[in-house]
Amino acid sequence: MEIFSSIIGNYHGADWAGMILQCISIYFLGNQKRIGFLMGIGGNAGWFIFGILTGSIPDLLSQCVVATLNCRGYLQWHTSNIEDSPPWLLSHKIHSSFPHPLL
Repeated sequence: MEIFSSIIGNYHGADWAGMILQCISIYFLGNQKRIGFLMGIGGNAGWFIFGILTGSIPDLLSQCVVATLNCRGYLQWHTSNIEDSPPWLLSHKIHSSFPHPLL
C-alpha cells in the first residue's frame, strides 16, 4: 500500500484525476465531440479539490471560470450547416480547388 500512496500523493488523487480528465477532454474536443466539455468539467472538479487541499485561491478561482466556460460550451454546442462554416474549416476533399495547407 505504501507504493500506491506514494503514487497517488498527498492530494488523494485529485491532481491525477484532474490531469487525466483534462487530457481526455482535449482529445474529445479535438475530435469535435461534445462530451469533451463534460470531461473538462470533471477535470475542473479534480483541480478544484486539489486547490482546496493546497489552499490555492488562484487555482480555485481559475477552475470556477474554466468550469463555467465548459458549461457554456456544452450548452451552446450545435452542429452547423456546412454552408455556414468558413472555407478553412472544411476538408480539402470538399473544396479540392482550395486545399488548406494544414488539412
